[in-house]
Amino acid sequence: MKSKIVSTYIQTAVSAAMLAAAGAASAQNIFVANWYPPGAIYSITPGGTVSTFVSSLGNQPEELAFDGSGNLFVAGSTAGTVDKVTGGGAVSTFASGLGNVNGLAFNSVGDLFTADFAGGDIYELTPGGTKTTFATGLSGPKSLAFNAVGDLFVSDSGSGNIYEFNPGGTKTTFASGVASPNGLAFNAGGNLFVGYSGTTNGVIEFAPNGIQVPFVANFANSANDLAFNSAGNLFVTDGPNLLEITPGGSVSTFASGLGNATGIAIQPVPEPSTIALAVLGGTAFLLRRRKN
Repeated sequence: MKSKIVSTYIQTAVSAAMLAAAGAASAQNIFVANWYPPGAIYSITPGGTVSTFVSSLGNQPEELAFDGSGNLFVAGSTAGTVDKVTGGGAVSTFASGLGNVNGLAFNSVGDLFTADFAGGDIYELTPGGTKTTFATGLSGPKSLAFNAVGDLFVSDSGSGNIYEFNPGGTKTTFASGVASPNGLAFNAGGNLFVGYSGTTNGVIEFAPNGIQVPFVANFANSANDLAFNSAGNLFVTDGPNLLEITPGGSVSTFASGLGNATGIAIQPVPEPSTIALAVLGGTAFLLRRRKN
């Protein structure tokens, strides 16, 4: 009888963990930077409701990235700073002296990489804020993204190239001839999506071997930055609008009235294993109480 009760509790715990993980995935808020004016960061719910998360940022926020603890980092393009914003909206300077900061991306060990658009450099910042130069000699690096094996991809607007850097800093050209490449994002399958502007504005897709296929085009403004949610939908900042694109390429306006929308970051979802451990831990506690 006891084993049956234990089995029932475990099954209930696993089901609860799965429901909690699904609930966390559906609750991902989207954060969008309004470059200027007024220099704000908006929080957008999964239902499309827009609210102001942080306002009156004088550094003209360019790109956004979340660390593993859920803190939001903001590239201040004109001030040459990266700011850290906690969950409550408190803003502090994380690093300064970074030039015309554009791209932001965290690697797997928690170091933050930034792109200096004007200087052509890529910097690496430790969690404590110590800066080292990772790469130099680029022609307007805009956006950064890491693939699953830890290689850093950089959209270089001056050359029209997408560069790939291994963890040691060796550079290769992953793709070339991209008109004004902007945002970068990888989907769950390892394909790289690149936003671009020019005579047409849109997103192109690259397989891991570098083969390019058109994805969507002819946006009203410019595909500035990209991010995937946990459901596999792609979000794109396009002027004052935030667009949502399904895996099949269907485009819709998810939110509007966002001013000069640039950077985008989607609230991270806790690992399912973390949620499961929390639920199972609670179940174990209940079982101990029942036994006593």
